[in-house]
Amino acid sequence: MLVIVRKVFSKNHYTYAHCLDIRGSILKAQGEYKEALSCYEECAKVIKEIYGERNGRYSEILNNIASILSILDKYDEALSCCKKALHIDEEVYGKEHGSNAESLYNMGNILFAQGKSEEALEYFNRGLKIVDKAYGKSTRWYIFFLRGIGEILEYQENFEGALKKYDQGLKLMKKYFAKNKSLLSSGLCLKGKVLYKLGKYKQALEYQQQALKIRKKIEKEGSHWVVNIIENLGIAYIGLNKPNTGIKFIKQALEFKKKYYGISNTDIAKSFKELGNAFMKLHDKSQAKKYYNKALEIYNRVFGERDKLVIELKEYMKSIAT
Repeated sequence: MLVIVRKVFSKNHYTYAHCLDIRGSILKAQGEYKEALSCYEECAKVIKEIYGERNGRYSEILNNIASILSILDKYDEALSCCKKALHIDEEVYGKEHGSNAESLYNMGNILFAQGKSEEALEYFNRGLKIVDKAYGKSTRWYIFFLRGIGEILEYQENFEGALKKYDQGLKLMKKYFAKNKSLLSSGLCLKGKVLYKLGKYKQALEYQQQALKIRKKIEKEGSHWVVNIIENLGIAYIGLNKPNTGIKFIKQALEFKKKYYGISNTDIAKSFKELGNAFMKLHDKSQAKKYYNKALEIYNRVFGERDKLVIELKEYMKSIAT
């Protein structure tokens, strides 16, 4: 289709840029991240040629680029794109405009991925306030910011606080977005994850199963969210003292991740860490250490040795060495 559009409209036409954007979104949903990035970057180039940088469409594409860069662990580049997008939107619409939501949300997620939870929380709270003022609570952005805050609270081990935010988000989803199965599935997944951390393993498993059932109806088996839910099911089974079943699910998720990310992404490291936990349940320290070391190698390379996750994993490995 892109070839036809290019022949009819030329490469510097908005229709061509629009098709590139759509193709990028499809490729992203399919886990083809590098190809998606190429589409978004070409789209940004065309939009810039037509309209210049100072417009909302250009900032939107910058945010799309940032989301892919973040998935690929290129956090500094992703953050730079988001800052540029936010600067454009603030110049065009003003600092308190709802159009700033996407940039604020993406910046929060990127900072959170880098372990900068307090900075991330500031962006999520700021975004929530702006969206509430601009649109009220009946917008998906309000739910996204609630989730972001919930994930920060979960990271800070305030699990009850996180659960409260996730429940608040689920309530709004059912009220305003009952037909949006994707939104519902991800909300159930997040709630299941924090229930696991509260030691409610059976409930955690039930929520992940609900989330997977919904997600499989709307996305292919290897999609990003399906893979995450499969891994979460494995983690829940480990909590229920069924480590062998847990390992089976986590390894299934890991194979999909390797296909999309290669073997040195932080998402891969997460799977290695969970496999280490499963083998500890089986009292197999040798296998556990093997997977922990694989996870540590990736985390150390991406985040550095002073990162909270790196320090905690190193300390835990020392404790099981004796």
